Amino acid sequence: MAPQTLGPALFNGQFPGWPSHPLISLHVLLPPALLKHMKLQHKMHLTELTIRILTPLSLFIVDSFAHRSAVRTALANDKEWQEKYLSPMLTCLDKQENEIAYLVPWCELGNPTKEGVYELVTFQMKPGGPAVWGQAFKAAIKAHINTGYTKLIGVFHTEYGFLNTVNVLWWNEDPDSRAAGRHYAHEDPRVVAAVRESVQFLESQRNMLLIPTSFSPLK
Repeated sequence: MAPQTLGPALFNGQFPGWPSHPLISLHVLLPPALLKHMKLQHKMHLTELTIRILTPLSLFIVDSFAHRSAVRTALANDKEWQEKYLSPMLTCLDKQENEIAYLVPWCELGNPTKEGVYELVTFQMKPGGPAVWGQAFKAAIKAHINTGYTKLIGVFHTEYGFLNTVNVLWWNEDPDSRAAGRHYAHEDPRVVAAVRESVQFLESQRNMLLIPTSFSPLK
């Protein structure tokens, strides 16, 4: 899939009243009323395995800010969206966070050929933007790709939200193969050298395991 001009927009919501099963389906979050206005790129739920907080996350592709505004206007005037989704959802919603991010120019959206799990890694970089840390960060990502244990889905740089934030989405067959691959990569001198160069621009990072819902375009 070719990279879009703008996107995706990230939606991150927490629903404290929901059951705490880590594999719960989140189909209630995505009615047809939304799909007819916006192209779904990825729909997943994620869970923190120790305390099992459910956080649904959606990635949507938009072509431009005008496109996104048109979608929001259409939703505001859509009675099905208001009645079947928004009103019931608000009673369960604890908080919601949105970001608008660009797919970086050197990355194209990946599409796995089989089912697996996903890892979303969020890097908070030092101020200055890609002009300062872009090349070192790209080299570190490429070094991990070259090990072959994981597949890159996309690298997204935040335009609105927490600035100097980069979200990297990876695909793995399962969490165990991901863990084994990471251990292998950390012993690769090429990866170690690239990460050592990039980390000087890093302020913090975190990662999350994501399991696709049954209706996610990415499995």
